[in-house]
Amino acid sequence: MTANPTLLHHILINLLANAAQHSGDRGTVTIEGTRTSDELLLSIRDQGPGLPPGREQRIFETFAEGRGSDRESGSGLGFAIVKGFTEAMGITACAYNHPKGGAVFQPSFPRNRQ
Repeated sequence: MTANPTLLHHILINLLANAAQHSGDRGTVTIEGTRTSDELLLSIRDQGPGLPPGREQRIFETFAEGRGSDRESGSGLGFAIVKGFTEAMGITACAYNHPKGGAVFQPSFPRNRQ
């Protein structure tokens, strides 16, 4: 598996900056990688209150801001950039609330992608 280093750099910058901003004084940012037979999952978790329920995937839309949660400031472009760059590399990204609190953003790299 290979990845475009420039696009991956910008994906990580956006996800890590967001996680650091929204974790604030509440905690740390957790970065975890998991490899399965089919894919590599990279998880970035913050310690904020999470995303509004039911809007987890809408966070990747242009100008979407997660109002009503810890995602109250910003241009609404960071996650759209993540989505665009992941799609350009043939990978996916999802967002969800962690059962123990905080939001998780997870790029997924399929093992046999072209």
